Amino acid sequence: MRELIDIDPRTLVLDRDSVFRGQGMTDATRITRVVAELYEKSLALFYEKAAPRALLLDVTQEEFDIIYRGEGLNDTPSLVEGIAGRARALTLFALTAGRDLSEEISRIVEAKEMVLGYMLDVVASEGVEAAAENITRQNTERLAGERRFPEGDAVLRYSPGYCGWHVSGQGRLLDFLGAGEIGIELTESFIMRPEKSVSGVMISGVKKIHFFKNYFDFCVPCRHKSCRERIQSLGGKR
Repeated sequence: MRELIDIDPRTLVLDRDSVFRGQGMTDATRITRVVAELYEKSLALFYEKAAPRALLLDVTQEEFDIIYRGEGLNDTPSLVEGIAGRARALTLFALTAGRDLSEEISRIVEAKEMVLGYMLDVVASEGVEAAAENITRQNTERLAGERRFPEGDAVLRYSPGYCGWHVSGQGRLLDFLGAGEIGIELTESFIMRPEKSVSGVMISGVKKIHFFKNYFDFCVPCRHKSCRERIQSLGGKR
């Protein structure tokens, strides 16, 4: 299965609190009227400029092994490879919010509207995450309809650059997907363009395959640790 998905940005519900947390504003922070207005303006710009598109492609374990191997720079032991090896289904994905949105952020910054540009940048990142959740739900429903997602299973996304999967893995993954069809290109340093893009693999299987302790070498420099919240949401230990 290879599927192209166009997403209406106005169907995406962004987490306002997450946008503020992304800028260092905690739950205890008083959100001023000016900040709230900047958020609303940025949200309106996101809905106007974003054009989310995604590609999904089911792959076999053997195909994923080749893709994951990439340039041979992944960490050892390999977390993602181990989880994928116990999966019931593997679906590659690439998603972008589109070139117009990235160009709008650059235009605002170049016009010296730095605060608005920064707010829009964070809003755009949250929008991409919402779009990624959207396609994950769609893919999960498809797998369930094909009787490949029984009750009790779970799906999580893993991306190059995280959990020991070297960022150079973007190359083979995007080539395999044919991500140029949705306008995604890769720089020599393996950064996706447009900037507001994400890629990786959706790994579906019994919940426990996603449970792990964060004692890997690559866990030490990780600033996000968002894996702990995802694992906890599945019933694992934080």
